[in-house]
Amino acid sequence: MSAAQPTGIYVHVPFCRHACRYCDFHFSTLLKQIPEVVAAMGREAELRIPHETPARTLYWGGGTPSVLPDAEFRALNATLRQRIVLEPDAECTLEVNPEDVTPDRVALWRSEGFNRLSIGVQSFRDDRLDWMGRPHRGQDAVDAVRRAQDAGFEDLSIDLIYGLPGSSLGE
Repeated sequence: MSAAQPTGIYVHVPFCRHACRYCDFHFSTLLKQIPEVVAAMGREAELRIPHETPARTLYWGGGTPSVLPDAEFRALNATLRQRIVLEPDAECTLEVNPEDVTPDRVALWRSEGFNRLSIGVQSFRDDRLDWMGRPHRGQDAVDAVRRAQDAGFEDLSIDLIYGLPGSSLGE
């Protein structure tokens, strides 16, 4: 990374509470090891990201970063932000699952400097969510978007899966 050229930082948080049928990017069996893995991720950031690296974006994806306990989330975020210098209008995005979007969590994410949420809705149809192995319902996804908006998140995106087996074009 060049000190003169702003970059984008991507943080892959590989944990999920459970494995969805369509996903290969999780470690749902290692949830008890979150503290150790997050500590290792922090050490990796310290080794690989030069101090004061200019960044125009910070994106936490996964897996699901919103499954991290508050202490680990704060610690990793602090380590990263000690290494990078975000541009004033930088986009800081966090991927979250609808079931994690609670008033306390959205307040935490805002206080930690995130200004955009990407919500893993996948579908608003309960039968499709069941087929995918998702733990939330369609209404839960609608409620999560509203809670994020109520907390002041103006920049939101939702993930939707298109073309599931048996889906119609109208769907």
